[in-house]
Amino acid sequence: MMKETGVVAAAVVSLLWSSAALADRCHSGAFNGVYIGASVGYAGLDSGQHPRDEPSLSSDDGGVIVGGHVGYNMQCGRVVVGIEGDLSYLDLETRATQPDQTSYTTTVDTLGTLRGRLGIAVHDTMMIYATAGIAWADRTHHLVAPNAPGGLFEQSDSDWATGWVVGGGVEFLRHDRWTLRAEVLWADLGDESRTYVVTGCGGVPCEAHAKWDDEVLTARVGLSMKIGGHEPRYEPLK
Repeated sequence: MMKETGVVAAAVVSLLWSSAALADRCHSGAFNGVYIGASVGYAGLDSGQHPRDEPSLSSDDGGVIVGGHVGYNMQCGRVVVGIEGDLSYLDLETRATQPDQTSYTTTVDTLGTLRGRLGIAVHDTMMIYATAGIAWADRTHHLVAPNAPGGLFEQSDSDWATGWVVGGGVEFLRHDRWTLRAEVLWADLGDESRTYVVTGCGGVPCEAHAKWDDEVLTARVGLSMKIGGHEPRYEPLK
């Protein structure tokens, strides 16, 4: 996972470096400039649990996601390159249970991304784009084993999970400063392996092992406002 995240991060850096190199040759365009905005939509959490020597489990949950974003675009003719960061709140919880009543719960409350964007202006006021970068989330894994050898066993582990994200969308310019967008993002938060020390195994501690993996899919709409000085009127695309 660290290798995959590093590859995505390197790709984002390469995109930004290319943007800087082209800056002197680019003119103001419809999507050019710094912007801030907010979004709302649907998020789905897909979780997998893989206990050692036991069948793998999976579970999912869905709900509302709301958040804000800030970014910068530079337009060179029909090509738009930029960077964007966002932070969103969501309240998702998945739970899977084995036949022996051992349960695995995953909770994700916060999701953030830092992404490069590459778009094509197919019209003076319409852009389609692809995006990729790194993702992180406030994630908790909770295991409950009511029939463990020493009686009820439970353990919670929370961390800021990191992974990668890809997606795409379409954006429309409205009244020079405002844009509307619709986008879909898929974030892979990676996997986490845990060792659980259980007492009561013939008077000595014993271990249980499980690997967790989590993915988040979001579909949302957003409204952005370009900020800063007044933008000169852009020239229609040829």
